[in-house]
Amino acid sequence: MRSDNQHLVADSFRLLDPRQDVFRSFAQLRLTSPHGVAQPATAMVTGSDSSSLAVTSLDLLDNGWSVIFPPSLTTRAQLPVAPCALRIDCSADGTVVRRFPQHLSRPPGGWNVAMCTSGTTGRPRIFGFSTEQLNSVTTHYRRLYRVSQHSLFVTALPSAHNLAFVAGVCTAAAAGASFAHIDAAADLLRSVERWDKMFDRIVILANPVMLEQMLHGARKQRDHVTIDSGGAPLSRTAIAAIRTHVCDIREGYGTTETLSLTHFDEGDDPAAIGTVGKPLGCVSCRLGKSRPTVEVSSPMSGVSLSADLQAGQRPQWIRTGDLGEWTVEGNLRVVGREQDEIIGGLWPRDVLDAIGPVLGYRTALVIQEAQTIRVVTHHSLGADERQSIELLIRERLDEGCAAKITCTTPQHELLYSAKLPRPQTA
Repeated sequence: MRSDNQHLVADSFRLLDPRQDVFRSFAQLRLTSPHGVAQPATAMVTGSDSSSLAVTSLDLLDNGWSVIFPPSLTTRAQLPVAPCALRIDCSADGTVVRRFPQHLSRPPGGWNVAMCTSGTTGRPRIFGFSTEQLNSVTTHYRRLYRVSQHSLFVTALPSAHNLAFVAGVCTAAAAGASFAHIDAAADLLRSVERWDKMFDRIVILANPVMLEQMLHGARKQRDHVTIDSGGAPLSRTAIAAIRTHVCDIREGYGTTETLSLTHFDEGDDPAAIGTVGKPLGCVSCRLGKSRPTVEVSSPMSGVSLSADLQAGQRPQWIRTGDLGEWTVEGNLRVVGREQDEIIGGLWPRDVLDAIGPVLGYRTALVIQEAQTIRVVTHHSLGADERQSIELLIRERLDEGCAAKITCTTPQHELLYSAKLPRPQTA
């Protein structure tokens, strides 16, 4: 293991094969890593086999390589093919490696991992991070999740997904914990129930669609099980109910540019429900003056990379696409996206909390533009539910506000937090 990456993968790190309930150590699995090039350079890693992708990526990083994860194949816009020495595709049928010896030199800029924004709100952008920054953010996650080498991280998110890779794969590797990828989100809690006596802590990484699937008919879990909602737009009602009837659930905040972590709701204060908590001690956060746009300054901020992987300057402050407000306790409440308007005294977050009793565990995205409040849900709502939602919203609008209220369901499969593509919601 390289000295500059000495804390990236602990010796006890294991991957759990959920099909056979078999543990395999990283030391065993990494022997099959296929890079086969002595000189460290840059590798692009893709594929549907999340366990293989996780091992391959960590092995490359551990050997001094730089790794790039391209945008998801489901995004509407793709980045140009980057100049990489290796392009590795990890699938269930095996790993395919293509070598490009003309790109053996590594691009300058001091980055080791490159991740892309989702591309759902525009063209994907790519950012580079050093292993030191990766180590720093996994240190924060280990504290926030309270994990040890006897803990388990489990998710149905692809391992190349920013949250799954950083908060899951890399944090588990740094802690020497175990990591398991489940193919179907609906099986997450059933799998956890099989393993819960084997670990001192189980962290489930989810997103909105997975939460709906896994919470359907969910039973009460043991106290050492917690869910990171992945920034899912859950109402205060849903968060409180999940904590009472299923297990602990936490919401954090961060963008791709900041390795997905700047804030986290880590306490037990009921007043913090519906917020993303306070900034990490190393993070500064402020709101814009004309519009309450969330701006953050973090030592984990990456450098912007061009299509040929050349690094730009690391910004001191990052302007996110979110709007926020501070609670009296000092927690950040994300109230909407930059395109949203306040309508009748309500931000989208206010609307979401108002309709929470109708939604239950279900997630929803509220979009407010041109005096129209749109409630977007992953599954279609019944006529009675639509009527109840409209009544609850109108009860809270300022007197005389005649905003249009609609409920829609997107035609595409994925409702992804606040990054739902605006043109596809009508």
